[in-house]
Amino acid sequence: DNTLTETGGRHLSVALDQLPNLRVINLNDCLLRNEGADLIAQALARGHEVLEELSLAGNEMEAHVALHVLNAVAAKPRLTRIDLGDNEIEDE
Repeated sequence: DNTLTETGGRHLSVALDQLPNLRVINLNDCLLRNEGADLIAQALARGHEVLEELSLAGNEMEAHVALHVLNAVAAKPRLTRIDLGDNEIEDE
């Protein structure tokens, strides 16, 4: 576990703007929660065209934020894997 929480997610989202060529991002079990995961989604939406894998499992995000994440990466041409498992996503 890497407990970044929402505060760490805020700082990481700023850093991601400076790292547009990442191919794999694994932020599993970081307790980003809704706010942190949403900030990561916003950062990913601003580029990251070579992203191939995104893992945000176990971050206690809810369904509406998971949708923000999916929308942020939906058009990434190289994305082949996304993991949003073990979050607070319920059937609606």
